[in-house]
Amino acid sequence: LKPALADLPKSINQLTIIPDGSLNYIPFEILTNKIAQTPSQDFSKMPYLLYNYQIKYGYSSTLLRENKNRSQELSSNSNCLAYAPVYQNNQPIAQIGTMRTLRNTTTNLKGTALQIQAVAKYFGGEFNQSETATKQNFIKQAPNFGILHLAMHGEANFENEKMANLKFANTSDTLNDEYLMYHSDIVNLDLNAQLVVLSACETGLGKYIYGEGIASLGRSFMYAGVPSIVMSLWKVDDQSPSELMPFFYKRLAKGMSKDKALHDAKIEYLEKADFANLHPHYWAGFVAIGDVQPIKRQNNIMRWMLGILFLLSFLALYFIVKKG
Repeated sequence: LKPALADLPKSINQLTIIPDGSLNYIPFEILTNKIAQTPSQDFSKMPYLLYNYQIKYGYSSTLLRENKNRSQELSSNSNCLAYAPVYQNNQPIAQIGTMRTLRNTTTNLKGTALQIQAVAKYFGGEFNQSETATKQNFIKQAPNFGILHLAMHGEANFENEKMANLKFANTSDTLNDEYLMYHSDIVNLDLNAQLVVLSACETGLGKYIYGEGIASLGRSFMYAGVPSIVMSLWKVDDQSPSELMPFFYKRLAKGMSKDKALHDAKIEYLEKADFANLHPHYWAGFVAIGDVQPIKRQNNIMRWMLGILFLLSFLALYFIVKKG
């Protein structure tokens, strides 16, 4: 990337990238701006673009403007609805028509519960790590929350974007797809979220449509009115997101922009992760796309002032009645 970046002023440390074609499938953070002089087994020492720029992505300049406008319309609701389903069985998912089997097994993910617990440290809301983290319950609850965090199985589809899905808890003993949330389910949601974090496999992948970009699960949530998405560009493992996401939410809670919170979280991950987990596979797959303004939070000062005013009014009324 050195030729492309050579003419940029030194003061620039943020990049907005609208990729085309197959470039949609890579995180630019792991590209380098110079040749590594000596091969190193320590993947944290590579001259990644990550160390020079914080990067956000967009599907188009027009959609980025719409994302920003949508963000401004949303209320200051920072309550989080986080789901980490417990899967009751590991049976194969039924084939749908002539489609191939979507996934061989639906295994329980131990690390997703750790993600939910970490989010709860920094944001209020509802945090479901059980068999009740179902598609039906999510549809009922989701409109009331400003942040949605889904830590679960996900599956892209490169032939038919409408068949990509998220896998919620399955309460049925029969092999059916009622627990799978498809594109049509997502776009019909009545959402008011400022941010959706899709901590699942391949949520940023899908069929490339010329002039529109990638038809992914992340894109489906944008169609549902969510201006900002954190999504994955490949199959993520179970452990590394449970380490990366706490770093992200810690910064988000401090008022950082979404792209900077994710950027700094990746750098902290590289500083603290086990040596064996430093390869970009473990940390680079999550990207922020759309509006990256900080999460709008309720004005706690105003709430305190109203509370104090109410208390003073109550005390004044109490003494008036007592004197009478």
